[in-house]
Amino acid sequence: MNREQIVVNTIVFLNELAGGKPQVELLEGIHLLGLTKVEIRREYLRVFPDDLLQIKSAAQARQLEVFYSVPDGLFKQGELQDRELEQYLAEADRLGAKLVKFSVGEFNGFSVESLTKLKQILAEFAGIVTVENDQTKQSGTMKTNRKFLRVCQENDLRIYGTFDVGNWYWVGEDPLTNALELKSFTRYIHLKDAVCENSGVRAASLDQGSIAWRQVLQNLPSGLPVALEYPCGDRPLEALQEELSKLLEL
Repeated sequence: MNREQIVVNTIVFLNELAGGKPQVELLEGIHLLGLTKVEIRREYLRVFPDDLLQIKSAAQARQLEVFYSVPDGLFKQGELQDRELEQYLAEADRLGAKLVKFSVGEFNGFSVESLTKLKQILAEFAGIVTVENDQTKQSGTMKTNRKFLRVCQENDLRIYGTFDVGNWYWVGEDPLTNALELKSFTRYIHLKDAVCENSGVRAASLDQGSIAWRQVLQNLPSGLPVALEYPCGDRPLEALQEELSKLLEL
């Protein structure tokens, strides 16, 4: 894998974020690792639009490409969240984000009105819009994501898939099989390992869980951006360096 493909999702620095550190202060460490992409998480932004503009400026100074993670679904109770989507994409523009990630949400199909509105909204955004298999039965299963992405393809909607390797464990599905099912829709990959315990599933560092993640990546298109997306403890930069060595061997 090329270093340029690797993205750091800021959840890697969860302990620091929980302690109040702003995401803009994480960019220098990512840059010093020789990486070129960062994924900013909306739930850890504090002041709008100031945080967005500060991150954009800091990322540009370090030649970092920015992605934007939004913890919300495109649909709620079967209805397109058009106002929210317009707001989120406006934020992505201010951030300078090249890609935005949502979940599908509560999708029951398109009406003529929602399809037309969504096309209009997407036409105003130059970046890539994706939906991720999240950790819920509502919008995290292969069936739901494949159905939605197929409908988007059939209607010429520019929405693609973010394939989260680990999240399939939360909904009891096999990432190896699902990679083959969804590879044609996938434009972005979230990478984590996972451990199944009596208390449930938890995210883990690569090779510390049960996922044959190297095989999963082989089942997905090559050359896509791949984000490390799991907490890396009290020494995240050291942990990241170890994880990077695994990816760069691929």
